[in-house]
Amino acid sequence: MLRIVEAAPKWTPSTAGSSITAKPIPTWRPFPVSALPEPVRQFVKRAAAAIGVDPSYVATALLAALAGAIGNSRLILLKRGWVEPAVLWGVLVGDSGTLKSPAIDAATKHVRQRQATAIEVHRQAMEEYERNLEQYKADLEQWKHGGKKKGEPPPEELLKPTCERFSCSDVTVEGLAVLLADAWRGLLLVRDELAGWVGGFDQYKSGRGSDTAHWLTIYGARDLLVDRKSGDRTTIFVRRAAVSIVGGIQPGTLSRVIGERHVEDGLLARLLLAMPPRQPKHWTETEIDEHLDQNIGRLFDQLYRLEPKQDDSDRPEPITLGLSSSGKAAWVEFYNQHAERQADATGEQAAALSKIEGAAARIALALHCVREAAGDRTVSTQIDEQDIGSGVAIARWYADEAERVYQVLRETDEDRLRRQVVELISRRGGTITANDLRRRSRHFATNEDAELFLDGLVKGGVGTWAEAQHEGAGRPTREFHLSTGVSVSEIPGNPQETAISDTETGEIGAVGWSEFNEFSGSADKALVSEIPPEHEENTISDTETPETAGNEWEEITL
Repeated sequence: MLRIVEAAPKWTPSTAGSSITAKPIPTWRPFPVSALPEPVRQFVKRAAAAIGVDPSYVATALLAALAGAIGNSRLILLKRGWVEPAVLWGVLVGDSGTLKSPAIDAATKHVRQRQATAIEVHRQAMEEYERNLEQYKADLEQWKHGGKKKGEPPPEELLKPTCERFSCSDVTVEGLAVLLADAWRGLLLVRDELAGWVGGFDQYKSGRGSDTAHWLTIYGARDLLVDRKSGDRTTIFVRRAAVSIVGGIQPGTLSRVIGERHVEDGLLARLLLAMPPRQPKHWTETEIDEHLDQNIGRLFDQLYRLEPKQDDSDRPEPITLGLSSSGKAAWVEFYNQHAERQADATGEQAAALSKIEGAAARIALALHCVREAAGDRTVSTQIDEQDIGSGVAIARWYADEAERVYQVLRETDEDRLRRQVVELISRRGGTITANDLRRRSRHFATNEDAELFLDGLVKGGVGTWAEAQHEGAGRPTREFHLSTGVSVSEIPGNPQETAISDTETGEIGAVGWSEFNEFSGSADKALVSEIPPEHEENTISDTETPETAGNEWEEITL
């Protein structure tokens, strides 16, 4: 598999319409965590702080996991003939060591636990089946030699147990079709490294395969038909094949495995990408509170309890949720504004924007189901303005992030160093000396080298020089200051976005989320409730974030 990935031609985003001067990398802006309903909002902040990653990593993985739990139980109806399923493909992009896997683990923990339980139940059922099978064979032989002639009915045939599936990790389309045939809800595909998923497309078919086409079908939760040359079933038909995906990938690997082919066929455009600027790791005592983790577990339980309706043939059919009047107005406003932005886009960015419409609706559907499962008493029976507004805010972030990721993948080594230096200075409060920069980057052998580089940033309007303030006698030191246009507040780690106060309740509307504890016909405990006093020591203060605690040392490498 590694050879396949390494041999793949590298994808360079198109430069159509660009001038000789490279288009600047769009400024990173924080993920709109406030658009998430509780308890998801609180969990994303807490998990990100505990792990030491940007909230966008946890949010992207968690949105895909929540969509997988909803699956084919619900659809969103935008208008007659246009429905969107709860299928999301979230991709965490980052170099090795950026803690992508821990973020994925935290977001998918309860799905994996549910799958482990189902596998154990299946193992016990198979043991009982094997014990009963011998008795069944004996009874069948006895019936053939006696009871059959007497007109007696044969012994009841034993049904072989099937394992209930919620997730998978490493399957071909053919293997996936077998799993989906017995999973009406659909599945969540979880992979620490997604390179093998894309790189393995059609690897056994000598270019004659259609794995990509099958996966595009799965993204739309449409009917899937797979023909096999061997196995018990040579033809597998799956109604509404739905698979949400979450995984990680390194930037260079993403360029190689995507290739121009997957830009043109639309696979890249369907990926919700999150690639926050790299952060130095710092030790933190912050943990994912047990009470909050249990709330998320109960949320997944409720989502997995969402049932479909039955069609005339008694087959599962998704329940379709329409838009309320306010929800429709919000959707139409977004659609028209987005259409103007899409009309001005070209290349792979235009392709990404073409899928953001559907992604906004899918995210709105997932958030609506979360609100309902969390017992939000303000939630409507239809997709309302709050659902659409939140879905649009998050989808627009992914549209901006896609543009930023495409630009980053287009960088030269010089462009990359410039961006990394600016990100470093931003994390240090917007100022740095040549000596500090030299100590933090192997690229600069001397202070003079670092000063020349910073001079270049000054000439480019990125910052200015100022005399450093320090006590006592000594040689004056120049200090580089980022310009106001390069906003430090938009760099990950801004306490206003990531910090969690000790008193935060995460209200939804006018009703505190700690009060959402009424489940119709359910004896479950309150899904979301306030953190008990004994756990307050693990809360995140307004001044402590993963980026502000501990050692400040970091190093820039190319």
